[in-house]
Amino acid sequence: MVTRGARARDFNAFFNKVQFKKMKKLLVFLTFIPGFIFAQHRSRQGAWHLTVVDSLTCKAIEKITVTVNNLNAFITDENGVVNLKKKSMGLNSNIKFSSIGYNTLQFKVTSDSNLPDTIKLFSSLTSLNEVKIQSAAPVKIAIGETSEKYKGAYYPILNNEMALYIPNEKKLSAIINSVYFFVNDDLKGIEKPFKVQLYTKDKDSLYPDKEMIKDSIIVYNPKKKHKVEVNLLKYNLQIPENGFFIVLKIMSAKWYGNSLVRYGDEYCHRVPGIDRDFVNLSDWGITNDPRVGKGGEYSLIRLDKDLGRSWTTTALGDNFAMGATLIEN
Repeated sequence: MVTRGARARDFNAFFNKVQFKKMKKLLVFLTFIPGFIFAQHRSRQGAWHLTVVDSLTCKAIEKITVTVNNLNAFITDENGVVNLKKKSMGLNSNIKFSSIGYNTLQFKVTSDSNLPDTIKLFSSLTSLNEVKIQSAAPVKIAIGETSEKYKGAYYPILNNEMALYIPNEKKLSAIINSVYFFVNDDLKGIEKPFKVQLYTKDKDSLYPDKEMIKDSIIVYNPKKKHKVEVNLLKYNLQIPENGFFIVLKIMSAKWYGNSLVRYGDEYCHRVPGIDRDFVNLSDWGITNDPRVGKGGEYSLIRLDKDLGRSWTTTALGDNFAMGATLIEN
């Protein structure tokens, strides 16, 4: 016969057993919580994995330049992805997305929680009406260096800038349709990127004055073309009265990798070379030619702006193979 006391002991034992199982499950669950919290914390402190896509097709866009606070620039990969370190961005950081063919987008970081996974860029299509071209078939005028063949070449180094001044001697009223460059592969890097800039010219100075385009224009040449043309029609740039400078800039080492090529007795980074003209072959080394600036085109070189280097003019007629096409108003 089972007594009331025995029943009570059996019930307590059963109750304690059930409670023990519940506590065990709870402890197992709690074991994972710190790791989960830590993972969440790390995700907030780690990288911002961002994909850039076309607003119309939603397809990923590669080679979009992503600039953080106008200081650090990154490029999206073939999947349109770029990874940005969150610790390098504070509140109110400005992120700029730019590329030829797309409208530049500015994004401001207001909090860690507003970082999207995807950014959509809108294609920039400029019609002839927008630049007020009257003719149904506008005539393009080539200015600058227009020859397909040149007597020499220039082999730039990292952070090197090459400029050609194109005067507006006929005081044309025209839109800058495009700029072009005759590049070469002597340094085995003709397909590598370079930056394009345009500057105005002050009438009392030989050197570039103000930037005409605020966008960061990075040009790639995957098909290894000898003539690379960059369409600028969307910027609606009127040719300045005093003419303008076209600048080709070779960027820092992170754009070109560590692969070097031997040229003569030196090893150089694989970057695009630029063709150039020579009036006298013996003038190839002349800098700050006193004849420059008295009329006509001339070229300049700046080795490294970040190191405080200044522009220097080359010999008269020793011009870089660059030019522009205009559409008259």
